[in-house]
Amino acid sequence: MGLDQRKYAYDTDSGGRQGFLANQSTADSQQDNNKKEHDEEEEEERGEDEDDNYADETADGYDDEDGSAAGYDSSFDRRSCNDKHRSAAREKRNACKAPLEALATQCAPRARAAHICVVVPMSLLSTEANPRAKSALLLHGGWDGDSVMADTMLLPLTHPAPLCWRPLDTAGTPPCARALHAACVLNDRLLLHGGWDGGAAALDDAVLLNFEAGTVPRWSIASSTAAATFRAETERPRARHSHTLVGVSESEALLFGGDVSGNISNELWAIDAPSGAWRMVATSGALPAPRAGHSACVVLDAHATRSTPRGGNERRYLVVCCGRTIGREELLSDVQLLNLKTMCWWVHA
Repeated sequence: MGLDQRKYAYDTDSGGRQGFLANQSTADSQQDNNKKEHDEEEEEERGEDEDDNYADETADGYDDEDGSAAGYDSSFDRRSCNDKHRSAAREKRNACKAPLEALATQCAPRARAAHICVVVPMSLLSTEANPRAKSALLLHGGWDGDSVMADTMLLPLTHPAPLCWRPLDTAGTPPCARALHAACVLNDRLLLHGGWDGGAAALDDAVLLNFEAGTVPRWSIASSTAAATFRAETERPRARHSHTLVGVSESEALLFGGDVSGNISNELWAIDAPSGAWRMVATSGALPAPRAGHSACVVLDAHATRSTPRGGNERRYLVVCCGRTIGREELLSDVQLLNLKTMCWWVHA
């Protein structure tokens, strides 16, 4: 074979290989597209099968409603029933997938900040019949940018039914409008303390919202029932805002920190909600830095349970996190723990 013939044979063979590779790439791409379409069809068929199963079960329920073959109606249009319940099943499945932000928020509260929001068992709200909700969010007060507010709103936590805010009907004299206050739930009552009334001063009152079976929740002033026990001003916390209030038993809550007329506090107080009596709590260990605008909660260790009474062998901690300290511009990033059995502070981070 001459030089020209060998060159022609190489060029032909090279072109053939390139053409084969191009064709192979096209075939692979087509195969991927076919596999994707096949997977989509299988997914759609699975969804329809689920709908068919739901429809068949529902139709069978109609057929056997009286528990005998005599109860079957030969004129019953099974295809129409399947179509109807297939559509219902599809709507139900789509509703379950709906994001929370797409759920209805009728009667939504005004935009605000510096409010309190706690979880309340629906069993305490006997006048709020909603069998699908086991708990609800209770919102009170706050700052809307122009003024402080005094409204109390309730949001039953239902799923997949739409979330719907509503004003909470209450009895008694409600507390004045406020923001930057603190609150917690103690057994069958909401305890609310302090805050800012929108003026130049903070508040020092302790207010209860009592939940009683068969009646609407009733507001009452907690500290007024124990006025005789306050022998001096130091036996109750001074007016403050931006503090925390955490329940540690069915009747007692701990108050920590806050802004007291511009002075940042690291005081720890305990209040007995039924009597309204305050006492300053003595602790050991290194005290946390004074702070306001922080967060706090009670946590259990791995060997404790919520049903274990205080004073047992369990280890429970009051956790205080972050906040701002003296000077207002200085922010904190620490986590402080108070052992509720030994009442000793220690720094976790």
